[in-house]
Amino acid sequence: MFNRKSIYALNKKDPNAIVYMDANEVIVRLTREDFASEKEFLKWKALSDEDYHASEKEAHVYANHTLALDELSEEAASIPAVDVCMEQAHDRAEAIHRSVRKVTQIRKHLTDTQFRRVWMYFVDGMTVDEIGAAEGVSHQNISKSIGAAMKKMKKLFPDC
Repeated sequence: MFNRKSIYALNKKDPNAIVYMDANEVIVRLTREDFASEKEFLKWKALSDEDYHASEKEAHVYANHTLALDELSEEAASIPAVDVCMEQAHDRAEAIHRSVRKVTQIRKHLTDTQFRRVWMYFVDGMTVDEIGAAEGVSHQNISKSIGAAMKKMKKLFPDC
């Protein structure tokens, strides 16, 4: 299994593709041909690079602020226990895998347009009017598209 750092390195070293791990922990390579336009590919490539970079930076911050157990007093070493730290790291990795699986599932069930608009709305924080202006489409069309996407997502994840 690849760690986040090696996925980041693979993604960064391949400027012509977005490299990520799918829900089955298989390395996937999305190329420019998988996107509707060069602009869309570049946008997603920048987002993936930024996301992987932030994850790698977070891992470095954690590593840089961690001491070896033999350097700590017995009292300090006992809180938190190693197994607790490992469980927390495992929980973080599981949360990342769940998120990747959900996004992969959502992408399979939405049209490219719906997925792009939902991403712009929820992830990029754009308003319906901003999305409409960016795409040259009416507020009503954007609202209908996002509404239809939300219905599909509620069927996929009824508990959310």
